[in-house]
Amino acid sequence: MLKPFQCPQCGASECTLIEDNRFHCNFCGSIFIYGNATKFQQEEIPVNTAYEGNELQDLPKKAAKKVGCAGVALMIFFAAVAVFIFKGTKTNATGDDSSISKKDYTEYNSQFTIVKTEKGTQIWTASTRTMNESKEESYYLNQLNPTEKKAFNSILLGKVTAENSSEKDAYKVSELKCFGNVCYATVGENKLVGYDVNTQEELVNNDLLSTNFSELKSGIAKIEDVYDLDGFKLTTKDGFKFYFIPAEKIKKNAETRTLGKLLTEKEYDSRNSKQTIDVEKVVTEYCFTKGERQQLYVIKRKTGMLFENKMTPSKLSDVINNDNIDNTWYRKSYKIISTEEFTPNKIYFNATVLYSDEDEILVLFQNEAGDNASSITLQCINADKTVRWTKTGDEITMFKKLIKSTNPAAIKNGNEIAIMQPYVAAIGIDSETGKINWTFKPY
Repeated sequence: MLKPFQCPQCGASECTLIEDNRFHCNFCGSIFIYGNATKFQQEEIPVNTAYEGNELQDLPKKAAKKVGCAGVALMIFFAAVAVFIFKGTKTNATGDDSSISKKDYTEYNSQFTIVKTEKGTQIWTASTRTMNESKEESYYLNQLNPTEKKAFNSILLGKVTAENSSEKDAYKVSELKCFGNVCYATVGENKLVGYDVNTQEELVNNDLLSTNFSELKSGIAKIEDVYDLDGFKLTTKDGFKFYFIPAEKIKKNAETRTLGKLLTEKEYDSRNSKQTIDVEKVVTEYCFTKGERQQLYVIKRKTGMLFENKMTPSKLSDVINNDNIDNTWYRKSYKIISTEEFTPNKIYFNATVLYSDEDEILVLFQNEAGDNASSITLQCINADKTVRWTKTGDEITMFKKLIKSTNPAAIKNGNEIAIMQPYVAAIGIDSETGKINWTFKPY
């Protein structure tokens, strides 16, 4: 018999269905399986797990040193491992780390994002770890190698007793985003932290923001996401609103650490007017039209450096619809330079552009109409309109989660394109061959 519907982490009943019986809690951000907690715990992503099945995995370096060499007696070896299992879970970039058995805690991933590092693509997750033998909850940012699906580093954000619900909100991560070389986490309602994705050093926090920007000297009362800006909305304790745009690259040892740009509320509100402070640039975008039978277009237009206001199927359809009396107005409004059907006479169903640059376009579509159509195609098209490769069948089953996606995120690192659908999945694919390098599910 199922228990009353509620999040196993915070008890809230307001949740969003992701797929099947998996839900995302609207209150604390946890992802869980309703009615089958055992299955959920088996599928969770362990952080610094010491054991996998019955085989001993590689322990962190410092733990391995304390265990000793292979010649030490077996009983002493396991005793040493046990010490580290119960000692704690903190791992940091300096190598001061320890491990904890998967059996001693339950972990929920609430957020994840893909990041580009000097050593390849990584996945960063925000998780809540609840100890089975106590009522303590710990909140972490974790770095994962997506090919191994194992965390190799964790950053402790804070810990509270499970009974103290009022303190939990202070450490829950509501947003996890990567801009340039920094991964940002919105912690609680009013704390923003940013870590270098290559060194794990903390480069941004509230104190540094207040030091960099005198407008924030009264302190930050609230941090919010912004839908049309790569940044955050900040409300100060004295009631003023600003928009923080992170720098493309932040250097810790620079004489003056430039964190980014701060816009006033007036500057943000005038983003689409003649009074905007934004600077225009010319971009080339690829987009499908709206409707059941879709066409793929390439659009050249002007947009802002700060506010890109990306083209959408609805906007594109308004622009190319010659029967629309407002057609000219739309073209002027979206600053269209030119539009061209990229694959003439080709019709797509439930299609999405997953990634595009000056060399290639990665598209996903169904081969027939209808929401229940089972056959999908993943295709890479060169900028000269020739098809580089096409994938169908079981090997791209994971991509069904991205069909009709309206907000996929993607980064390219070398030949690998990493694609993410928030709260659902991430996939790494070789852009030259179409080989699936790895897949990741946050639950």
